[in-house]
Amino acid sequence: MLLFILTSCAVVKPQRLPQLVAEQPVSQNTEEKKVCASVYPAGRWQFIHSIEFSMADGPGSTVVGVTVLGEDKIRSVLMTIEGFTLFEALYQSELEVFRAVPPFDKPEFAAGLMNDVQAIFLRPPENTIQYGTLANGVACCRMRGVGGAVTDVLPFGNGCWQINTYNIDMTRTRTIIARSCSNSGSDRIPGELELTAPGANGYTLKMTLISAEKL
Repeated sequence: MLLFILTSCAVVKPQRLPQLVAEQPVSQNTEEKKVCASVYPAGRWQFIHSIEFSMADGPGSTVVGVTVLGEDKIRSVLMTIEGFTLFEALYQSELEVFRAVPPFDKPEFAAGLMNDVQAIFLRPPENTIQYGTLANGVACCRMRGVGGAVTDVLPFGNGCWQINTYNIDMTRTRTIIARSCSNSGSDRIPGELELTAPGANGYTLKMTLISAEKL
């Protein structure tokens, strides 16, 4: 009985999409909307981050990540601190892997990594966008994709933000928190990013910015 109770307590319920109270009428000049508009960098960029990777059960490692954003493509590279390339892939309508050494050579890793990169850097292709507040009073910009997935951007008062992504079953798949944001033209660049994927096979990426260059 004790084992059953402990096991039951260890199960974490998936977080569901919260209800949004839409703003009526919608004002286009609030600070929250300015943050929402600047979350995803526009144009061509190169970002270099130190990435601390940890699994839900504890083990992890630290790598250097290089992300290059183009008009219609993303190149992602993971390297050791010494500069040895562990993984390199390009996404341009489909995923192409150029290099992957163990344990980064599993097909699901490449797809998952590129999904993480897209969730952080690319504005999702939405067919609707709503502005409003959640039940707890937090401002929210909600983008509903053509496939049914949902992305919520929650702007912070300090110019940073949190992104929550949900699948077509309205279950949360990622939480991304931006910290130490600074302005670069009309874009806001976070000094730190923390991405968490929930679940028994979940993981956390803690990304510290080394450089950000507009190409």
